[in-house]
Amino acid sequence: MISSKLAKLGNELSQAASRRAYADVERLAVRAGAVAAEEAGALPAGDPGLQEIAMWLKELFDRTEILLRIGRAAQADEFKRLTFLKRYLPADGQAPHVQLAL
Repeated sequence: MISSKLAKLGNELSQAASRRAYADVERLAVRAGAVAAEEAGALPAGDPGLQEIAMWLKELFDRTEILLRIGRAAQADEFKRLTFLKRYLPADGQAPHVQLAL
């Protein structure tokens, strides 16, 4: 059974990856690994909980990697759109202001 402490760290790590908080992702990943190692070290050799912790940690890191890849791809797409839109700005770099008549 995964402890509530590990589950909480896993949720925080996933949230940090989703919001592209790379420094938080690094800090939380290291913390999750340390807590998992600490909890695994407290179990006797051959305990099925060891495998459960290892599988949970692998799944967490795999999921985090996917979230980071998605975030980086979205960010790259945003940069491409900015470059594309920049072509349509006037030479002085200022976009014309639009006023809506309501």
